[in-house]
Amino acid sequence: MSPFLFALLLIFIILAIVGWPAWGHTRERWPYTRGGRYRYYPTAGAIVAAILVILLFWVLSPPTAV
Repeated sequence: MSPFLFALLLIFIILAIVGWPAWGHTRERWPYTRGGRYRYYPTAGAIVAAILVILLFWVLSPPTAV
């Protein structure tokens, strides 16, 4: 499960970077043209999903013996 969550984390981080409203390829596309805070929803969703994956790594990882 750990490799899957790591790959999912990488995908969400890449989506967060690519979906940022300041990039040229996102300026004329919906929801970026609506203005206001709607522009940041796709990036925020990807960041929240990445944080959830990090928490799943932390919470669901088996304890290690010292």
